[in-house]
Parts: sequence; C-alpha cells; structure tokens
Amino acid sequence: MDSSYDWSMLDRELLTEITALSAYNIVNQQLTPVELSSRIRSHLRFFKVPVNIVSIYHKNTSKNSVWVGGLYYSGKDELGQKSITVRLQYNPTEQYVKLNKQKFRRMCLAIADTILHEMIHMRQYRRRCFKSIPGYESVAESSKQNAEQIYLGHNDEIDAYSFNIACMLGNKFKNNVNQIVDYLNKDLSDNRLEKNSYRTYLKTFDHNHNHIVIKKLKKKIMYYLPYAKLGKPYKTSDWLKS
Repeated sequence: MDSSYDWSMLDRELLTEITALSAYNIVNQQLTPVELSSRIRSHLRFFKVPVNIVSIYHKNTSKNSVWVGGLYYSGKDELGQKSITVRLQYNPTEQYVKLNKQKFRRMCLAIADTILHEMIHMRQYRRRCFKSIPGYESVAESSKQNAEQIYLGHNDEIDAYSFNIACMLGNKFKNNVNQIVDYLNKDLSDNRLEKNSYRTYLKTFDHNHNHIVIKKLKKKIMYYLPYAKLGKPYKTSDWLKS
C-alpha cells in the first residue's frame, strides 16, 4: 500500500541517484523497451519507491531514446493505492534501445523531475481533501491550442511545472537569479532554441509575456527558485505523510 509512504524524504538529487544506481544493468546494453522499463521498475521497487512504471509508444519519439512523462491519480491516492505512474515512452518502430551514459543520466533526471511533479499534484489534492478545482478556460480557435492551453493554464499545472522549470533554470544558470530573470523575459520564439517546458508554455500562449498564465508562471518560478536549490518544492512534510 502507498498510504504509509513518507514522500517528504525524497528530493531531486536523491531520486536521480537512486535511479542512476541501475546504470550497471542498463548503460550500453541493447535492451528492448519492455526490458528497459522492467529493469527501471525492478530497481525502484527494490528501493521501495511506490511508483508504477509503464511503457508507452509514440511515433514522434526520437529513435534510441526514452521520453519520460507521468500521471497522478487522485482517486487511487484517496484509496491508499499507488497513485503515481511514470511513463517511459519509446518509438514504436524501435526493437532495441541502447543508452550511453549521457542519455541514461538525462533519463534519470527526467524520472526524478517527473516524480516530483506528480508529488506536487499529490500534495495539492491531499490538501484539498481530493477535490478538483476549476481550470483555465481557453478562447483559442485551434482545437489543439485550446486543449494545450486548458491543460497548461490550470493552476495545478502552473504550480507543478513552475518547480520543474525553476530546477531547470537553476541548473542552466547556476542559480544566478539575474540571469534567470533575463531569460524569463526574453523573446524565445526562435524554433532553433533548446526545447524546454518554459518555451512550451510561451509557445502555447503565443509568446505573450503579458498573458495572465505566463505572468502567473513567472511569479511561481521565482517563488520556487530557493526550493529548487534544495531539490524539494516544499518546506514541511505536511500532506506528504499518511
């Protein structure tokens, strides 16, 4: 059962290093997607981290790569069941994946960031006694952009992504707040720039720095910068212990 787990003991560095300990069983080995996911699953199970690991496939996934995503199920959490799922995504035409040290390390960090993102959702729902809150109402004409804005514009997602972005920018600029502020206020519409969650937000909201969602996002990122240095999106363990 997941209900007795103390999530508050986990931080970004610890989660990354826990997964990284599986390197001996994965790096430079030719594995099927099922085998790779199974080894990550067994490894996290050994360290008693109560998350589900599943394999999914999408044609847009780069070959010989693993993309990482996650889900939090509030209904399962309310019942004391495993409520966080990490999804390892592969190209459907890929029979084997062989990760070098650099790709493997990026995957470990992505798994840590994904678990922390879902832990933030866990904390949100537990604090609200598992009640949902109204989301963002998009007026975008494109159905694709409309759906993306509804998802990213929700206050719960702004909160969770802000911590992830704060961690990313802290690493990128070595926690230099002035450089981070400059980056947040830049025109980042050039498609040749490195992809990241912040640029995804800007693109989804038409690179409008005056949009209410982008303003909320920036404010929350700045709030989370000190927390990102610690690798935890909270000061206390409230709501993360059962």
